[in-house]
Amino acid sequence: MVVLSVLLFLAALVQLNDPDPVRWAGYYTFCGVLILLCGRRAPALPAVRWTAALVSIASLVLSVALLSENWSEVRQLIGSSQITQAMSDAAPVNEIAKEAGGLMLAGVFLAIAYVRSRGPASGPSGSPDGQ
Repeated sequence: MVVLSVLLFLAALVQLNDPDPVRWAGYYTFCGVLILLCGRRAPALPAVRWTAALVSIASLVLSVALLSENWSEVRQLIGSSQITQAMSDAAPVNEIAKEAGGLMLAGVFLAIAYVRSRGPASGPSGSPDGQ
């Protein structure tokens, strides 16, 4: 879980040179903190778990919406070196593709944190060993 959080904190740092750094750096930092809270040794608080689940779902839905809205332009970027180039006013689709990818990664990371924060599976009586 720490590795996922560190990756999101690094993504937040990279956003500092983005055209809208506050929104994306804040988003990645928030997701990283949520993952850390879900990854504590004690069971995560239900509010933290459900916040992670809801942010995960919202991130994945927004990612798909961004990609589908701009799919014809994004499809041309797949497999090309243009996606790694800096954004220009002539090609805002690069930024859209990067934002959608970031949303998707954060959504997947949060889903992993949610599933892992549920703790051990419990048996019929509620105890981990079923007794």
